[in-house]
Amino acid sequence: MIKERVKNFFDVTWRSLLCGVIVGIIITFFVLGAEEIMSLVKEIFELSHGSWFLCLWLFVTLILIALLINLIFSYMPTIDGNCTAEKLKKRNILVRATDFGWLKTGLAYFLSTYLTFFAGLPFGAERPSAFLGITLSQGISRYTGGKQEDSMRVFGESAAVSVAVRGPITGCIYAIEEHLKKTKGKGMRFSLAFGAILSALTAYLIGFLFIKVIFKLHFSSFETFSFPAISMKYVLYLILLGVVIGVGAGLFFILSKFGQYVFGKADIRPFFLIVTAVLLTGIMGIIDIGDYHGYTLLGGGTNIIVGAANGEYSAQILGIYFAVKFVVILACICSGANGGVFIPSMALGALLGGLMNKVFVLWGMPSEYLPSVILIAAVAFMGCFMHLPLTSLFLAIELAGFNLFSDGYSFGFIFAVLIVTITSYGISMICEIRSISLIRRINKRVKKHR
Repeated sequence: MIKERVKNFFDVTWRSLLCGVIVGIIITFFVLGAEEIMSLVKEIFELSHGSWFLCLWLFVTLILIALLINLIFSYMPTIDGNCTAEKLKKRNILVRATDFGWLKTGLAYFLSTYLTFFAGLPFGAERPSAFLGITLSQGISRYTGGKQEDSMRVFGESAAVSVAVRGPITGCIYAIEEHLKKTKGKGMRFSLAFGAILSALTAYLIGFLFIKVIFKLHFSSFETFSFPAISMKYVLYLILLGVVIGVGAGLFFILSKFGQYVFGKADIRPFFLIVTAVLLTGIMGIIDIGDYHGYTLLGGGTNIIVGAANGEYSAQILGIYFAVKFVVILACICSGANGGVFIPSMALGALLGGLMNKVFVLWGMPSEYLPSVILIAAVAFMGCFMHLPLTSLFLAIELAGFNLFSDGYSFGFIFAVLIVTITSYGISMICEIRSISLIRRINKRVKKHR
């Protein structure tokens, strides 16, 4: 018995380390490439402003990109976000993406994701990184003769997300929460958690080595910020912020799931959905009126979070950016295009938090709390939308920096994050339950009239 446990321990250790090294290297370059593409696309959109000729060629290019994405989906339909199990069965295609082979699936997903970045779609690289981490871990498991592919998937996902969000604890918690959601709380073992932590730390260190040491780039966009703890005399403001974030995130989740359900059931060709999302994004990107600059809304939205934390936007611009990005992200999610909503949902939360901070300052809250309000609102929105409250909590702590624990107000900041996260998550769950019951009632009435 002891021999088996020791053998299992060493097996988990070297497999998770190997997974962390391979996934860490590949995902580091994948994320860096995605960031370069997003920066290039924003420059192209900015240059095309005011020139009808360049705008025409830009939209022709966008349509060609949509066509290429559609061709990839035709070849590998299981990576299409709107290709439901029913549609796959109609085409006599097996539902599992792994039946196409981990390498083919990974390459197809990689190409389609980079094409969405070239189109400027408001997606992040976090979810694609997680998917690629899973496919890479499956390949590692098969080539090393492993039998526990489920454990390796958790290791690969943990490693990939830790690099993508620049946080090992966040990556580990994210992978475990996703695993618990899929298994409904079953199959959680110490070896699984240990391997997830080890792979996340290994991948994080490799990402840090390449990004910070070798390429000498900023490892995180939030390195230059300080996040002061919000005084507990403003606890009612924090609760109000949680309520607003919860309602906004709940509405966003309901509309996204409803749109995916409708377009997943509808007999609409993926090309038309993708081209609609691409053209809508293009229109958003070329519009440049007054203080509104559409090209800043392209891509995931890290620049939006940083801009809001710096106080660069007026209340009017915050409201317009939130409304436009809300609609465009929903359209892109419903199109089935590949991309992550981790950072985009955080950008929506940051914009909503910026609006609420304007109100709080009028009510007497010090303006120095702005970065903390923005970060807390951003992670709370993401946690509600993706149903990952623990991930959002640890993400806030890691983005704020481990130096929080070296000063006197560290626990005040964590307590503020807890208040907003718990409040917003509870409100969003209430909104979702109410909306689901309302939709069921409407469906029953429609059936009766028929």
